[in-house]
Amino acid sequence: MTEKEKVAKSSISPDWSMRGALTKIGDTLDAITGRRWVPSSTLATSELIERMKRLLDSEAKEVAGKGRVAPHNIKLKMQWDKFSTDSEGALENLRNELLAAAADHINDSLYYTYAPLHVEVKPDYFTEGVKLYVGFDR
Repeated sequence: MTEKEKVAKSSISPDWSMRGALTKIGDTLDAITGRRWVPSSTLATSELIERMKRLLDSEAKEVAGKGRVAPHNIKLKMQWDKFSTDSEGALENLRNELLAAAADHINDSLYYTYAPLHVEVKPDYFTEGVKLYVGFDR
């Protein structure tokens, strides 16, 4: 943008007033009906990955002649009412990111696994918040 060009400022118009009024009415209705509810726990991928890495490290077993063996089954359960509206594509992307981070961490730490990595991400009705499980058994 050059110095000669000026930024056009919004002027007060009937269109602008109506849009503002409708936005306020919509916000009020959303607050009354509870549509603006924000979950208290977050699904920050970086936080979940760090938690998963710590769990993999803590659950790794020393096997004589093989080295350290890390768990190969990873399960992420989320509270149903907070995350049930997430699309399947978003859950699949989260699963892929967790799988890639687990594989990278296992390789970087020079761990082995008994079987191929299996990552499961799903909303669960009986789970409160976000729970991450790692193990050797399904």
